[in-house]
Amino acid sequence: METNTSHNRSLLRQLIPAILPLAVLALVAVNLDIDPAEDAHIMFRYAHNLAGGYGLAWNPGDAPVEGATEFLWTLLLTGGIILGLDVGAFAQGAALLFAVFTVVAMYFAMRRLLGVRPLFAVGAAAVFAAGPVSVQALSGFGTPLFTFLMLCSWICLALLTHRDPVVRDRAARLLPILWLLLGLSRPEGVFFSVLEFFSALVLLGYAKDRDSTRDSRKPTIRGFLKYCLLFFVLPGLLYFLWRWQYFGWPLPNTFYAKHGDELIHWSGYPVIRDFFWQWTAMFVLFFLVLLRSAKWERLQVGALLMPAVVFPWLYMFIEQMQNIGLRFQYPVLPIYLLLFAILCERLVSRPVAVSKKTFLVLLGVSYIIFLVAWSAVLTEANLIKIDTSRAVAVTAVLAFFIIGSTDRIRRFRRPAQSLLYAIAVLLLAFDAHSVIKRMDHAVYDSRVQIGKALRPFADRGYTMLTTETGWLPYFSGWRSVDPFGLYDVHVAHHGLDENYMREIDPELIVFHVYSNRYRSDWVRNDPRWNAMTQKLFFFAEANNYTLAARVGWPHDCFWYYVKKSCPDAPRIVSVIANQEGVHYTVPDE
Repeated sequence: METNTSHNRSLLRQLIPAILPLAVLALVAVNLDIDPAEDAHIMFRYAHNLAGGYGLAWNPGDAPVEGATEFLWTLLLTGGIILGLDVGAFAQGAALLFAVFTVVAMYFAMRRLLGVRPLFAVGAAAVFAAGPVSVQALSGFGTPLFTFLMLCSWICLALLTHRDPVVRDRAARLLPILWLLLGLSRPEGVFFSVLEFFSALVLLGYAKDRDSTRDSRKPTIRGFLKYCLLFFVLPGLLYFLWRWQYFGWPLPNTFYAKHGDELIHWSGYPVIRDFFWQWTAMFVLFFLVLLRSAKWERLQVGALLMPAVVFPWLYMFIEQMQNIGLRFQYPVLPIYLLLFAILCERLVSRPVAVSKKTFLVLLGVSYIIFLVAWSAVLTEANLIKIDTSRAVAVTAVLAFFIIGSTDRIRRFRRPAQSLLYAIAVLLLAFDAHSVIKRMDHAVYDSRVQIGKALRPFADRGYTMLTTETGWLPYFSGWRSVDPFGLYDVHVAHHGLDENYMREIDPELIVFHVYSNRYRSDWVRNDPRWNAMTQKLFFFAEANNYTLAARVGWPHDCFWYYVKKSCPDAPRIVSVIANQEGVHYTVPDE
């Protein structure tokens, strides 16, 4: 009895430090005033239709179409609606809960499974908690769920290198199940699972050569392949065949819409590049450890790092207009942070010896980075894009590496490394939090107000053709068609054309451009969006529509066209054009 009590107290003492990153997460979330994002309401509408018995259809009574690519999240939202909960509040609360699960899983994995010191575990979890995960959660997306599942799968991947064969076997059994859940959470989760699968084969194969012990509980490649077949491949194949039969297409409709005619969308390259550049300090440490490690350790770190490095680049195959809160890139961040903490722990427990020449080179590089950064700040040089905080974090990491390897200051090694790690963590957390300030936070605007005002016409069977696919259709309850094709099969596969618009015969046409008067290039930064809105404009002008209002500002404007032959046209125009508190703009003639 006393032994169990002592064990529980020891476990409690180890978990108490996790309160710090959880407090950081709570502090960041409380200070954010964010409404569920517009695109999140696409899933909200699917969830309402599924709860109402219409299936996974965008418009009640229409054929199913996969316009919401977060299947598990949509099912979870449907459950909340069935229970009578407000779907927006439920989505935010559930997403924040999964963010908490991720922070706790990071800390627990580092402390209990991977043997990382409390300071390293708390620091890594705190950096994640300070970043955009709160924005992603409050925006109502299922990104925190996807992030949590991705982290859990990577932890199992890392445990394939554990010394205990029982732990390795359990990880090998659980890994395929998590891959299945990842694929159900988001379609691209399958690609991450495949990347981890190859890493698992490398880790298991090399472990077999190194481990000569005979243990029936030790996972083998053959046994692992059996687990993959039973818990990942077969269930995943059944789900894939059901999806194909249910929706009529092998891939999600959103992929066909976002992929377009381009194989590679180079417009997404700067976002992904900046994401990797932001975490320079960690990749410097990865490189240094790989440079000075044995063959097995290089293979181990490389196999663990590969899925998280390759995965963000896969998003260059689709448009990134829906990359709200950088939700396409940041799910891999906890993996980087865990590996960062693990390698720091490795340097503390087993310093890497470096020569005097290497010592001087590393020391010189660290100070050059530091001085260049400060000179860029002091001279306001825009050509040198190095944040001071990131440069100091890199300097701290280099110094951390050096201190772990120098005989002269070995007796000060542990306190010095702890201090340097704390400095690096604080600066990385600051840098992660600064990303939030550069994001566009969702706040309910005129589209929500006008959508609610149009709700009384929802039972008339009217159709809106709108680029604003979230708030307007959700709050108005109208039948709607997306000219971009996210939830419209015809547009996704054949594009938007005049004949199809005539077939739809919409009572309301809405589009978003960056001008309150007609311009041939009113969306200069996105040729595809510009071409789409041009088609909507010319169709409305040529087919007996009246311009009800331009809402917004001269440089950021929503255009509303109402069909003149609609029986309720005068009332609809009045509703759109006379909302209190809404800013209307009229072009100079």
